[in-house]
Amino acid sequence: MLFEGKFTKPAGLIYDDYEVVEPFPIPENWYRFGGVDFGFNNPFAVVWLAENPETGEIYAYREFKKSGLTVDDMEKVLKKEKCSVYYGDPASKETLETLRARGINIRPAKKDVLAGISFVQSLFKSRKLKVFKNLVYLLDELNCYQWETDRTGEILDKPRKENDHLLDAYRMALFTYYSNKPSTPKVRPVGARRLTSRMFRRF
Repeated sequence: MLFEGKFTKPAGLIYDDYEVVEPFPIPENWYRFGGVDFGFNNPFAVVWLAENPETGEIYAYREFKKSGLTVDDMEKVLKKEKCSVYYGDPASKETLETLRARGINIRPAKKDVLAGISFVQSLFKSRKLKVFKNLVYLLDELNCYQWETDRTGEILDKPRKENDHLLDAYRMALFTYYSNKPSTPKVRPVGARRLTSRMFRRF
């Protein structure tokens, strides 16, 4: 948006702080996963992500968005890119099962919209998320994704449902991936002894 010759952000923008980086080849040892939002008249949207194992930073590095695709077309798109797991919209149960039967590791995503949005916002603020500069459709959605407002202009706890298919895929992938990610186990140093009540009886 332009205001007085300057680029500005729309009021009520949901993701108003994110980091864009120059594209680079994803290393082979990085974990790759994807988010899928199904559609036919609405676009079939996919976002591919990769996690840096050293820093924990996650990069959105590829996107796909197109309407009118059959399940056969979707299969080709998903199989074309190296990916450990996809998280898809659970509302499309039959499509999920068909793709899984065809050898694609795709699982139902967590679809809690408000909790997912809040989680992605926190990741952006912590600088854990990066978006490749060449993902023009995802960036376009990020720049336009807003909260609904009532007649008086008050912001509601409900995102506006337009031009959001890649962001839905992005949110579902991140929220589900982190929800399923095992936490780092607490390990006692080698040789450490556990103090018991018996040990204290000597003092």
